[in-house]
Amino acid sequence: MKSCDQTPSMLLTIAGSDCSGGAGIQADLRVFNHFRWPGVSVITSVTAQNSRGVRSLHPCTALAISEQLDALFEDFHVAGIKIGLVETAAQAKTITEHLKTRSGIPMVIDPIIKASDGTRLSSFSGDTQTAFSDLLRLSTLITPNTEEAGLLLGKTVPPESRAIETAALDLADRYQTSVLVTGGDNQTATAKDCLATGHKTKWLQQPRATGRHPRGTGCYLSSALLAELAAGTPLEQAIINAKGWITGQLSTTTTYGRGAPMFGCLP
Repeated sequence: MKSCDQTPSMLLTIAGSDCSGGAGIQADLRVFNHFRWPGVSVITSVTAQNSRGVRSLHPCTALAISEQLDALFEDFHVAGIKIGLVETAAQAKTITEHLKTRSGIPMVIDPIIKASDGTRLSSFSGDTQTAFSDLLRLSTLITPNTEEAGLLLGKTVPPESRAIETAALDLADRYQTSVLVTGGDNQTATAKDCLATGHKTKWLQQPRATGRHPRGTGCYLSSALLAELAAGTPLEQAIINAKGWITGQLSTTTTYGRGAPMFGCLP
């Protein structure tokens, strides 16, 4: 972890805005703050949603994203980047163009396709898939769940260990990066995620938390991973630390509205 008074460096989230605060940039910034990193954000989309689900989605133009990035990079030293919702090919191309010269810092991409309520947020097809693929190749780590891994590969990935390992390796090879496929073997007592680095896989697991899972778990995990990596934690240990932290946070969920719970106040 880094203290605000020890370094002027910032963490950047490039993601959608969740007006209810349960996911997206609002969740990312909360996590950065918990890990004692100041955070800045670039909004890719404004969503109207609450604890019951997503009502509407309003993507930002590529120009709006470009100007946000220009403003931040002109003024701040960015030590790490987390990327969430990217809806269009134009958005992906713009982000890639701005980030392709910043390969020396950790970059975690959570390829969001659906909201927790099942609402489709992004489509990996045609020009969008091609443009997003170029962005994925810039990353240090991508963190798809099994459904997202399947959509990136163009096939269904069954929730079985061998299939998940194959998917993780295929994605790592395709995008020349490390891949953490989350949510494998959901019926077991442990939360198992498959890490692929190069031509190797390793299962990383924690005791599975019981009870209702809140919205934004993927946002919290990927942001915690970035905070660990930006602090210099090696990849595998960063994942272990972030997963352990998430497991602990799942016991703090609170039902603020009439739908899915949210993470409670971060200590």
